[in-house]
Amino acid sequence: MSKIRLTPNASGTGTVTLTVPSTSTDRTISLPDGEGTVLTSGFGVDVFVPFNNADLTSGASGTFTLNTRSKCLFSFGGSSYRSSGTGMTLTLAVTTIGTIAQIFWYTNETNSHKASPPGYGIQTLDAGTWTVTLTSNSNVDGNDRGSCSILAIATTS
Repeated sequence: MSKIRLTPNASGTGTVTLTVPSTSTDRTISLPDGEGTVLTSGFGVDVFVPFNNADLTSGASGTFTLNTRSKCLFSFGGSSYRSSGTGMTLTLAVTTIGTIAQIFWYTNETNSHKASPPGYGIQTLDAGTWTVTLTSNSNVDGNDRGSCSILAIATTS
């Protein structure tokens, strides 16, 4: 096994060791020619489902906890109805941030429950526990459901 040891300048006290394991296959690892961050084992991806098939009667909500600052992709959807043909909106909000995204769709049928098209939103959130809520501007009853899932990718900025 080969090692490369780097020592810091006069103000540093630690060392960085790059270790190459024994292998019978040639490998090439290319570092980018430019400024940036090389990710190590600290890189993380998490998936959260704060609520799934939840009753939208009073808005569906749930919590999720991030261990580090993350860029979050929210995916959500649900159903509603109107007593007359018109547009319907589902709104996804996160505590202290506000609205992340909305879905708007239209029905020309009266008193007919309609599923929304899928909705997506992206928001960078700091580490901590967050509450996400899905509400409708239309009529909802026990037949109307909502779901939300979140893909969180740890970020350094």
